[in-house]
Amino acid sequence: SGGACALLGMTTQESHDHYLESKLRVVLEALVEALLATKPEDSAAFSAEWLAQRHSERDPEQEEVLRIRAERDALLRKSDELLERLGETAAVTEEGGQEDSEEQAKILKMKDSDRRAGVSAPKISKERMKTWVKPHHD
Repeated sequence: SGGACALLGMTTQESHDHYLESKLRVVLEALVEALLATKPEDSAAFSAEWLAQRHSERDPEQEEVLRIRAERDALLRKSDELLERLGETAAVTEEGGQEDSEEQAKILKMKDSDRRAGVSAPKISKERMKTWVKPHHD
C-alpha cells in the first residue's frame, strides 16, 4: 500500500490517512461501539475476543461494501478539498475574466435559442396514424 501511495504522489501523512480510512476506520468504529455498549472490565480481552469473533463471522460482501463506503468517503473529502481550491483559483481568475464573461454570454444566448428539429423521421399526422396498419412480412 505504501508503494501505491507513493505512485499516487501522497505524502507520508496522506498515506497514513488513506490507510486509516480504507483499512482501519470500519473495524475501529465497530469495535469502539461494542466497547461503549458493553463497557467490559477487561477491555483488552474483550477487544481480542471481539476481533476474533468478527474475523470468524466476517462476510466478504459486507466487508467489501464497508471498504467501498470508506473509500467513497475519502474521495468525497478529497473532492471537497479540490473544489475549495478551485473556488480560490476561480476567484483569482475572475479579476481578469473578460474572456470568461464573453464566453458565458455566448452560452446564455445559445440556451435561449430554439433547438433544431429532429432529423430522424418525418412527422406523422394524427389522421395517418388512425389509418396505419402494422406491416406484415411473409
